[in-house]
Amino acid sequence: MASTLAYSFCYPLDTVKRRMQAEGSPGYKFTDTNNEINYAKQMLKAEGVIGFYKGFVPGLIRTVPMCFMQFIVY
Repeated sequence: MASTLAYSFCYPLDTVKRRMQAEGSPGYKFTDTNNEINYAKQMLKAEGVIGFYKGFVPGLIRTVPMCFMQFIVY
């Protein structure tokens, strides 16, 4: 339960980080800012809260069984 909650809380921060890393890729340009907070504000304005959680479900599907397997083993 704690791992799932931590994953849910940290996922938006990872989304901002991944998108900023992708800014240098050809054909991908979301904004000109280099500041994480301003970037997150622009994401929120353009896509809403749902933009921070794109791709969340596949990661959650990976995380939940892993947590249960650790609980069973220990």
